[in-house]
Amino acid sequence: MKPTGWASTPLQEENWTLSLADLEAIFDECEERGFNCRHFRRFVETGTFLGQTVVALSAHFDELHTIEVDSKLFEAAKLASWKAAHPIHFHLGHSAHVLEKILPRLMGPAVFYLDAHYSGSVTGGAFSEVPLLEELVVLERQFMHAGLVVIDDMDLFSKVNSFEMVSGKTGKSRGERASDWRAISCQSICRCFAPQRVQRSFPSRSGNRYILCLGATTSGKDSEPPQLNTACLTYGAACPDLAWRSYGASHWLSVPGHPLSLDGLRHLRAEGPWWSSIADAMETEHRNSLGSSSTQFLEVVKQMSDARSKTSKLCEKSVDVKLTRQQAIMMHDDLLEVYMDEGFQRKLEAAWSAAGDKRAHQQKAKREVCLPLQMPIVAKYGFEPTEKGVFASLWSIRTTFFNFATEASMELSCCPDRTQEQSSNNTLQPGLPERTTIRRYSAASCRL
Repeated sequence: MKPTGWASTPLQEENWTLSLADLEAIFDECEERGFNCRHFRRFVETGTFLGQTVVALSAHFDELHTIEVDSKLFEAAKLASWKAAHPIHFHLGHSAHVLEKILPRLMGPAVFYLDAHYSGSVTGGAFSEVPLLEELVVLERQFMHAGLVVIDDMDLFSKVNSFEMVSGKTGKSRGERASDWRAISCQSICRCFAPQRVQRSFPSRSGNRYILCLGATTSGKDSEPPQLNTACLTYGAACPDLAWRSYGASHWLSVPGHPLSLDGLRHLRAEGPWWSSIADAMETEHRNSLGSSSTQFLEVVKQMSDARSKTSKLCEKSVDVKLTRQQAIMMHDDLLEVYMDEGFQRKLEAAWSAAGDKRAHQQKAKREVCLPLQMPIVAKYGFEPTEKGVFASLWSIRTTFFNFATEASMELSCCPDRTQEQSSNNTLQPGLPERTTIRRYSAASCRL
């Protein structure tokens, strides 16, 4: 929950954020109860606010999603993503509705942090009901893997709560707003799941949070995953993340190290005094971060540029079959189609669970389960129908997308209708962001 007086200290870290230390303490509590979730590598947050939680936890997880219902907070949180360690998927919309889209595509155990409710100030959802129970019902129906659910603000359960509303335009109070939580209780939360699904449930010692430990299920989905289409994803920067192209403008993918946008700050300041204070704090934090290590930062930029050039040349030498951008997209979509099959997902999950934490066993399981599906598909595009051919196809895709000279040229190929808009954006710091390869994004959604 965001305290009422929060507007006076926009980016000060308060005890209402979920820090890595908090999460580690929750992991310890779960392990004490026989539920090991420390190895979960996916994170989904409802209620982004300004992104402090998801950005702070980005170093711990490989795949991160955050959902915000308020468009201004959505845009503000995107600006803060420059300091994230890993790419973050930012989603705009009602949390339960967005969860229905992304849950079927999560290919393994995940941590869920549910904090999507109005809690004063300018937080989203001031005139909507608490979506928590609806989120949990969707989670039970659409997510079949093991999961850790962290529900924030346990002290609000089972009563009517009152929050002060603050105008972002004036920065002044607009009175109080009542929020009815009487339907939210530990019992009603657990009733959203099949009895055998909730393996442990308890209040956390590390904060004002309620914890659910969910086991995996093979019958947790009532419908087929949404079909892929060729709609264009609004990219935060150049990235060929083909697996998520179908979500449209309400989905934005950050890239670590991407510079802070002056245009974004200007638009935020135009919303009013409260938002202007947020923009000022973000700009100050960004400049302090760069100013304290400006020489080191420039050296890192040079190293990244050199590494990108070297890798591009190595890729070109290693590739016999060269794909066009359209062929790379088509091949990846063909692979995704077979990966989305429910039978394949169950088989992969079983093999992955049987492999345990041993790296060699995990690699063997992936080869045995995935290669029979991958080989005939890569053969259609001129590669050998062997394990060597599958790896060659990955190198070919990487080569295809490394051949873009600049971020803008990649943006042109992925989103031609947005090139004019993007070319006008000013940034505080020149240079390419940290390279994020297609293999990372593929692995995040399909375990290539």
